[in-house]
Amino acid sequence: MHTRLKLWQSEKLSIIPGFAHGVTPYGMNMALTVGADRDNSPSRRREICETMGLPFERLTVAEQVHGAEVAVVTLANAGSGRADSDARIAGADGLATAEQDVPLMVLGADCCLLTVVDPGRRAVGVAHAGWRGAAAGMAESLVRTMVEALGCCREAMLAALSPCAGACCYEVGGEVVSAMAGRGLDMGGDVLTRRDGRIFMNVAAASRLQLERSGVRSERIEVANVCTICRQGYYSYRRDNTTVTGQHAMVVGFRSM
Repeated sequence: MHTRLKLWQSEKLSIIPGFAHGVTPYGMNMALTVGADRDNSPSRRREICETMGLPFERLTVAEQVHGAEVAVVTLANAGSGRADSDARIAGADGLATAEQDVPLMVLGADCCLLTVVDPGRRAVGVAHAGWRGAAAGMAESLVRTMVEALGCCREAMLAALSPCAGACCYEVGGEVVSAMAGRGLDMGGDVLTRRDGRIFMNVAAASRLQLERSGVRSERIEVANVCTICRQGYYSYRRDNTTVTGQHAMVVGFRSM
């Protein structure tokens, strides 16, 4: 579903008391280093936080290196990277926190952005996972960190996966096929399909399967099922050219009650 600012939101997560989340649309570049009008991205980040009722001063951003590292965000490092790309949480593609009023953000333009929430613990995690992140086990790492570091319960978790590159458009090669096989995601399933001698990947399906394998119940996972390549509502490196496109963002956080 969409808010008045056209943020994509999960219906499953929207009923959690005090929880705010959303994925920003095309035309609202949230990146500091790429895309048109990036100098104004800090003000757009502030606007999103204010709309969600979360403090921009604590907005925390991961560096995103296409890995599976998850950083735990506390009040000590909250606010890292909110307006300075050099201050992002180094080496992390995922963030997790049990702090209130600490919004977390990841960016994408075809990669899957996912969030996992434990409503009872009032803890949340976010992650950026393209094919490399999926191959590294990003979704599994996020769940594991939330359980081990934050005391979350797998059975209580809810998850949502953003618009991202879909199997309708996202053609991949042998390197990706081999990487997915290394994670037990072989041809013929939901992740990789073959059409007319070409191979296509459903990026969200890879993370969804990893969440399920990590103990998140399938009925508690919501997938946007929107392809960023053929749908114009979100940024896409494949569609728009890697050197000029901006990035949309997933922003999440619990408001204090």
